[in-house]
Amino acid sequence: MFRLKPSLLACVVWLASLAAPAQDAPPDGGGVLDILIEALRDVDDPQVQLEMLKGMNQELRGKKGLRPPAAWADVAKKLAQSASEDVRFQARALGMAFGDTSAFPGMRAQVADRQAAVEARTAALDTLAAAKDRELVPLLQSLLTDKAIRPAALRVLGAFDDAGTPEAILQAYPAFDGAEKRDALNTLSSRAFYARSLLDAVKARCGTEIGADA
Repeated sequence: MFRLKPSLLACVVWLASLAAPAQDAPPDGGGVLDILIEALRDVDDPQVQLEMLKGMNQELRGKKGLRPPAAWADVAKKLAQSASEDVRFQARALGMAFGDTSAFPGMRAQVADRQAAVEARTAALDTLAAAKDRELVPLLQSLLTDKAIRPAALRVLGAFDDAGTPEAILQAYPAFDGAEKRDALNTLSSRAFYARSLLDAVKARCGTEIGADA
């Protein structure tokens, strides 16, 4: 008969507890998260490590002020030495959920690497965005000329309030395709200041350069 490994069983229990938390359960999963990290410390199978890390990152996405479990420091060191790039990435992302900013520079470098796979760059971008990394904003503004990452950059820039974003988008706008122009207009309409910049651009250019179908 098929049996779940203890580590996977712990993961299932933890995920279930977050899906239907008790009224008195702490917002970060409390002791269940500690148990899961303890279990992860004893896991050597990279695939099992990866699935556990992905599950935790998915459930913790967007949560702030999480207390790192006592065993996390040891687990993080172990996972940082993994031969699996995916495991190392997911471990860094989980560390960021616990307030560890040491992975930010490496993540930004991955976003900026035009030789890296688009999927890997987008995953790093989304992880930094979820962590509200302010230094991500000027990087994304500079990457609006990079077609591979541009759709994701436009989407994420709308989540940050930055005075330089409207001008960066408007300068790169003529090179956008139809879908990218729609994304750009959505971002420029997301905040009052951005919208004013868009209206000023429309007036200055008489509408010849601004429009989803332009």
